[in-house]
Amino acid sequence: MVKRLPDLKVRKFRASWQDSLPAIIAFLLIAALGLLSALKGFSQQTTFQKIIGTYAYDAHKVVKGNGYVFGGISSKLWPPNQRNSYVVRTDVNCDTLWTSCWGGTIGSCDQQYINDLSPLSDGGVLANGGKGVCGDTTKGGTIARLDANGNVKWAKSFSRNCDPYPCLQSSDGNFISGGYISAAGTGFNGPKDAYMSKIDSATGDTIWSRSYGGAGNTNWFYHILQTSDGGYLAAGETNSFGQGGLDIYLVKTDANGNLMWSKTYGTAAFSESAFGHCLQATSDGGYILAGSSGATQGIFLMKVDAGGNMSWAKYYDGSYAHAVRQTPDGGYILTGEGKGYAVLIKTDGSGNVHWSKSYGAGQEQGLILELASDGGYIAGGTTKSWGQGLYIVKTDSVGHSGCNETSPVITSSVAPFIAATAATQVTKGPNTVSYPFLFGRGATITNLCSTVGVPEFPANTNAGPVIVYPNPGAGMFNLKGGLSFQYTVYTILGELVWSSKVATDLYQLDLRGYANGIYLLRGTDGHNVVEQKLIIEK
Repeated sequence: MVKRLPDLKVRKFRASWQDSLPAIIAFLLIAALGLLSALKGFSQQTTFQKIIGTYAYDAHKVVKGNGYVFGGISSKLWPPNQRNSYVVRTDVNCDTLWTSCWGGTIGSCDQQYINDLSPLSDGGVLANGGKGVCGDTTKGGTIARLDANGNVKWAKSFSRNCDPYPCLQSSDGNFISGGYISAAGTGFNGPKDAYMSKIDSATGDTIWSRSYGGAGNTNWFYHILQTSDGGYLAAGETNSFGQGGLDIYLVKTDANGNLMWSKTYGTAAFSESAFGHCLQATSDGGYILAGSSGATQGIFLMKVDAGGNMSWAKYYDGSYAHAVRQTPDGGYILTGEGKGYAVLIKTDGSGNVHWSKSYGAGQEQGLILELASDGGYIAGGTTKSWGQGLYIVKTDSVGHSGCNETSPVITSSVAPFIAATAATQVTKGPNTVSYPFLFGRGATITNLCSTVGVPEFPANTNAGPVIVYPNPGAGMFNLKGGLSFQYTVYTILGELVWSSKVATDLYQLDLRGYANGIYLLRGTDGHNVVEQKLIIEK
């Protein structure tokens, strides 16, 4: 027999439950909103892996809020049959907005490439890189200014053999170029000093130029930052001073390039080098540096204060680090190479490893690293696994990219670096000189995996390869392959632009009457389906 509760107790229980109902509903609503917010944040973290162009170095920058700029070298773009500088501007999904390619006027003897890029306040790009002219050691290196559409406004060479690496726009609107400069009459293997030059933004002419080093050995700047006092801090390598072999080289100047202080960091047993995009200011007023400690020790990460005094330094498994950034949680993210793969290592504020990822198929270098606006990372470098190209990896906040990745166990140890004052000598650096060049367009992007963006043609279909060129173009595109395909062109909003069946192996698609932008070309023969983005830029 079931015992009934007294009516009074039932009424009290009902009243208590009903009184609590608003609070329960409020709690459930808050929980649901929190879950939706978390899911929304998670869904906004896009991932992809893509390959740009035919070959590339490590030049890259984030264009704040609306995309990326990548650059490097290509021997298959325009002009053909020589190595030329190229820059690709993309949106946040790594879909092409424009490309720019330029090279010298003397054919295969004029080889050049881009080492670094800097987005400019007018929407354009500054490009800094090397240049070789069949053994000519009297001049070298180039610096070029591009407008917001990728057109070259001016390009300059340097008066002496050098390899320009870092570049930036200074607070007064002019430009800074750095790298190394060889001793007069010598080439790459000769003695070299680091240099820093200030360049007039309107003309490309030299405002001032200094070289830093001494002792007739190797001194090289790989990264330069403007400091809060208007001066500059440059990081690189030297074997003119320090503990022996190569040491990390840090040089602080005033706004006119005059030396304020310089230091080295390293060990007697190994060669240390801070190269690539190795230097970043930190939220406490100091700096974080990354690079290589040779084949034995691999990657290093070092924290210094505003005066260059070392706080800590650590080694990590791998070959080298090429770029480092401070993360919003006060930790650090760095990329480099580990046993043939591009690696991404996340640490806390003291350099302790939180997680690590490797990307690629065994022939990749980690060179590129920026914080993405959705809380993830844009990383990558070069690849030879899928042909030669610039390998772009977009991850979420814990390094997931969607394909071609593993989670290696990376250990760390204390790096016993010794800091020392360097007896840096300052002399005159190189001047810019006029440089004739040829200009063109062209690059391709291949998707390996992606949650966003416009898909591309696969490399081959059962019907054979399909090629679209020039792309980007002014509106007249050549479609080669895909015989008897039914093609349609849409805007990125899905609006139909053009449709036709192509009965020839080479067809000219005329879209010159349409506005600049990204379009989607889709083709099918009833069995194979191919898709390709078309970029119209006039």
